[in-house]
Amino acid sequence: MDEYGFQRYLFNFLNWEIVEVVGYDGDNKKLYFENLVPLFFVEQKAGWSQIQARQITRYNIRDVKKISFEYLLGLGKFNVHLLELEKKEISNTIKSLKTELDLKRDYILTLGNATVSDNNVLIIDKIGFGRYEINDLICHMENLLKEKEETIQVIYDKKDLFDSSANSKRDKLRQILNSKTLALEKKRDLVREINSYKNYIAKIEINKKKNKQLEQIQRLNLELNITRCPVCESKLSSNDESHCRLCKSEISNISTVTENLLFLEDEKSSFVKILEARELELQKTLQIIQNLSSDETYLKNMLDFQMKTYLGQEIQNLRDLAREIDKLYSDILNYKELLSKWEGLEPLMHKIDEAEKHKKQIENEIKDYKKSTTDQDILNTIKNFLINNSKELHLFTSSKLTNDIKLEMSDNYTPSLEFYDISNISSSSDYIRIILSYYLALLQTSVKLFDVERIKYPNLLILDEPKQQNLDASAIKAFVKIIEKIPNSDNWQIILTTFNSKEKSLLEKYIQYEMKDRYDFLLKRISS
Repeated sequence: MDEYGFQRYLFNFLNWEIVEVVGYDGDNKKLYFENLVPLFFVEQKAGWSQIQARQITRYNIRDVKKISFEYLLGLGKFNVHLLELEKKEISNTIKSLKTELDLKRDYILTLGNATVSDNNVLIIDKIGFGRYEINDLICHMENLLKEKEETIQVIYDKKDLFDSSANSKRDKLRQILNSKTLALEKKRDLVREINSYKNYIAKIEINKKKNKQLEQIQRLNLELNITRCPVCESKLSSNDESHCRLCKSEISNISTVTENLLFLEDEKSSFVKILEARELELQKTLQIIQNLSSDETYLKNMLDFQMKTYLGQEIQNLRDLAREIDKLYSDILNYKELLSKWEGLEPLMHKIDEAEKHKKQIENEIKDYKKSTTDQDILNTIKNFLINNSKELHLFTSSKLTNDIKLEMSDNYTPSLEFYDISNISSSSDYIRIILSYYLALLQTSVKLFDVERIKYPNLLILDEPKQQNLDASAIKAFVKIIEKIPNSDNWQIILTTFNSKEKSLLEKYIQYEMKDRYDFLLKRISS
């Protein structure tokens, strides 16, 4: 809906709030002005075939007749639709958070060769140590590190002959080993990511092949398909949940094979670009690992030569201990980092828990919805006016049938009878009386409940050629009589068009414009 468009102008002019509701596809849909018009404008031809006959269905709004009624008549049930929108947004948020959580959990478990206990604690299966909870493993490794440091300190006390260059090489070797470990981890992650992109691209190719086959099949299909209802011009489909209200045809919103192929080709192109970037990054990482391995080999050879040449067997033992300490220290750091990442998932899990609670709260509000007193007052007022109008228009010969008329949400708040189909037990002119009674009842209710601010009904009723629908003179008289009883005439307006000159006397004092020849039009160009 354009910010400066006619739709927004109309909503602003009428002081109506622009709202979004749920579509049949689950997406949010704006409730347009043309969805509300059928509740106060009855068009000449198909408009008299049923209530809200000209309702627009192409926007794919779920229960559009029901929602439009609830919006204009200010029913609290409309808030349930807004809650469903909020629930949908929260569900999408939960899904996104859970996907993020699963990815991070899988990465951590793979990185540490770990599993998870029932109380959500990491269990590490480490060669040479066994299965430990991660905190116990770190504690055990720190104790072992302390023992080895004490042992090496004894050697240091006996041998004070280490060359400073050897210490420098060892520090450098430790840095190289740490850098190499990080590079190997990065390599493993890149390989896993590259494989996942390749698999997804392969799936895209399969889907493209299937869509191309479907496209060939469709080209061979010679069956004649009627895609739009000749009455309401709605698109037809086989979806049971979206039937044409007039002719019971089905309405569809399915993307074409060509659109699918274009989408798949675009998606493939995006993933290929990402894949190429990751493969380039992998090559760079492999080169870094190769360089670090060369430096590591060189330093180890230099240290071996220096120890064997200058320091003898004790220093050889010192070298072995130093390597063990370096490896142990590196493992401790890695497991502490792993534990930190695992504990870092707690805020994410807390967000999911809070979102789930909020979703549950909304579900309970939707489930526990009951008609408010105001809702019931509005519906009862409409029903009472509808029954009285039906009696005035002599709808049924039996007053009991008239008194049994109901307005049920399941019937889109239209008139119904418990044991009869109201449209089948009445003649064509009787059904026009039902429609007239109903629309008049909406206007009468809005006028009577003028102080109920949440009612948005515009107090305007446009009826195009009701006389054309086989209404007799007595019905027209009764109709005019009902209109004359509506109070506060400055607060409402009925625009009625008719063609029968015989009833002109009945409407004489209300006629605002009379078209007398074929050159008369309601809309004319203003002469300069």
